[in-house]
Formats: sequence, C-alpha cells, structure tokens
Amino acid sequence: ISESANAQRTAFNKKQYAVNKTLQAVNHQITVQTTLYKVLSGKENLARFVRKAVISVETKMNLEAYNTLANLVANVNFPAALKKTGYSADNAITLAQTVEAYNNGAKVSFIGTKKAIYQMLPDASKGYRMITDSTSPQINVIRNVFDWDIIELPQVATGSNYGLALDDNKVYVMSTGAEKVIKGVIEGVTLSNSNDFYDTADLTSSATLTKRFGFGATSNTVCGVITV
Repeated sequence: ISESANAQRTAFNKKQYAVNKTLQAVNHQITVQTTLYKVLSGKENLARFVRKAVISVETKMNLEAYNTLANLVANVNFPAALKKTGYSADNAITLAQTVEAYNNGAKVSFIGTKKAIYQMLPDASKGYRMITDSTSPQINVIRNVFDWDIIELPQVATGSNYGLALDDNKVYVMSTGAEKVIKGVIEGVTLSNSNDFYDTADLTSSATLTKRFGFGATSNTVCGVITV
C-alpha cells in the first residue's frame, strides 16, 4: 500500500506467487521374531512382540515430528529476529509480540519441556509476591505469563543410553490456534506380513510391519524460539 498521486504511479508493481511444498512419505519397517520352542514352552509370544513393534512405530513418528521442529529453529536460515538467547521478560514479550503481529494477531503460546518452562518463573529480585490461601502450598509450573498460555511438552525417550529427545533449553513461541508449523503425512495403512514356524529350517516365525510416513516444516505462520 502506497500513497498515490492523480494518474501517476508512485510505486513499483509487486507480484505474490503461490508456492506448494510436497511432503514425501518415507517407508519405515520393523521386524520381530521368535522361535517355536520358546512359544511352546511359554517363554515367548509373537503377539507380544508385535505389540512392541507397534509402539516402536508410534515412538518413531513422535521423534521425527519433534526432530523436524528442532531442525527448523537450528537452520542457519531461520530469521535472527525470531531467536532470543537467555530468558527475560523483555525477550519473551518482544518475541511473542513479533510472532503474534506477523500471524495476523493469532494469540501465541510458550511451548517447552517442564525443565525449560520452569525457568520462566518470576525473578525474585524483582520483588514479586505470591498470595496463597492453602495450608499446603505447592510449587508448580506457571500456566500463563503476560496473558499468554504456557504449554508443556512431555519428554520423549530416544531409546539410547537413557537419552531424551527434546531440548530442555528451548522454549518455542507459536500461534497454536493458527496453522500448524509442523505437518505430517501418512500414506495408506500399516502393512504386515508374517511366516509360519515350519517355513524356516530354524523354526522361527517373524512378523514385519511397514508404515509410510514423513514430517516437514511448512506453514504460512511464523514461530520463534528462546534459548533459556
């Protein structure tokens, strides 16, 4: 939008192009196996292993979604104006207002693990006071700050050396009521196939689950991140 004169152009024409991004579903497989002898002796059950395989697929999908978000904010092309280092009320308000403004006023939320968001507690040096009418007060994570909601992300196990997948030093600022930043695609249904014990010389039975899915960061909204 520009000021104009009568019958005179005062600005250059600009064209906005529609852009499509395709999320590619990637094939994922997991195989579990047991032996006839252990099944007959009651030590193992193929159905129990298949159940664990299903949980493994769900966990893998969860990890890929979170990793997509982590890779987004770690990208060198992520705007510097949407990244803040060190939590302070000034940083939080500035970033939240920026994200909210560029998302057409869609209200933002602060999102992070319990360890990350607990660092958003009020600074005692500022002289804040808390009044409680309970005989047994509790220490909890604040659920609202500056009239913006705080959403806790549950940690996810990596499955390796008791590691955790989510960064405990990152608080994300997103307009959760607007378009999702991370999107996932699932192609078709979960395929499964198995063989009978007597199909192999070692009397083993295997079951394989095949699932095609993928995740990507694509959105018309913007988000920010605070490294606390």
